[in-house]
Amino acid sequence: MEDATLLEVLYLIVVSGAVMVIFKRSMSMICISISLMTILLIIIRRITRSRLPVKNKTVLITGCETEAGLELVRSLDSKGFQVLATFKSVNSNGVNILKKNCSDKLRILELDVTSDTSCRKCLNEVKSQLGENDLWAVVNNASDTLIGDVELTTIEQYKTIIDVNLLGTIRVTQTFLPLIRLSQGRIVNISSVGGLMGIPYGSAFSASKYGVEGFTESLRLEMIKFGVRVSLVEPSLSYQLSSQSSKALKQSCEEMKFKASEDILETYGEDYISGMCNEFINKNNHLNHSDVCEAVTDAILLEHHTTRYVVGDSHRMLNSSKWIAKVRSCIPSVWFDSLVFNLYGTKLDTAYEIKQYTKEDEDDDQDKKQK
Repeated sequence: MEDATLLEVLYLIVVSGAVMVIFKRSMSMICISISLMTILLIIIRRITRSRLPVKNKTVLITGCETEAGLELVRSLDSKGFQVLATFKSVNSNGVNILKKNCSDKLRILELDVTSDTSCRKCLNEVKSQLGENDLWAVVNNASDTLIGDVELTTIEQYKTIIDVNLLGTIRVTQTFLPLIRLSQGRIVNISSVGGLMGIPYGSAFSASKYGVEGFTESLRLEMIKFGVRVSLVEPSLSYQLSSQSSKALKQSCEEMKFKASEDILETYGEDYISGMCNEFINKNNHLNHSDVCEAVTDAILLEHHTTRYVVGDSHRMLNSSKWIAKVRSCIPSVWFDSLVFNLYGTKLDTAYEIKQYTKEDEDDDQDKKQK
């Protein structure tokens, strides 16, 4: 599933260069050395990608309301896991979808990741569902997305998205970690490339996912002594967007317009706010989640798992977001900014005139109001 890593490519180049020097640019020896090294890498990958058996493994997944969450549940259920799919409300439309498309082993549970009480209640239900089995893995998939410039995003909106994306991940992890320690199982946190690099109009989302990255790194190091494996899955932003969350995004943009001050509205304009949200959704709303499902499966089952799975968009040949996140520290900031704006930016920065206020502008406005 994964592409060759930059380290592996560099390894082949170094070996080829060494052979070229030693054998005085003999093309036959270069071809032979590359072939041998390629075979060696394939063998190493096969060995390190051996998976544990699925039998009797139970996985709890949060945030199953979205299309991404539903697809993840269906994928793991089809592979033979007993899946505990959690919803903020068991009256969600997704519950009926899963019951029709999944095996009898599926269990539906109610869990609000922003509530300590809900987490404790869900823990008791999980213990009763497990019986003699252990809880093998927790997949922290619950996530909210928010689009908007820093000046437009309210403090309440920042608090809400951090409560779900970051504190929700921490809350669920703390609740179920004793069971995972008992089974020496896995914790898989769904982050984002937005946790690896700042995204224009996504400061709240990126801030929450940067927090998830730091929390997961610390947790991974702390759990080594218990034999618990902890992984990050970092999809592109398109994974976070679904038809359900798109509606929520538009409502958030309306809230921004309603709560924005007169100066902010005059600076940005209502057309900018609405257009920014619609264009961002249309540009990034690709709902192919198969690569993410495979990455989660690897994180749960691989004997020699990877601590990070950066997953690009399978519909894009070069998986732009994946590679930009990987090479950001190796390229000039000007290049990085250009690539990110090309990938996630909108045309609205140039399509709408944004007034730049100076001290003189403010004084002129005050004079007009007094007159």
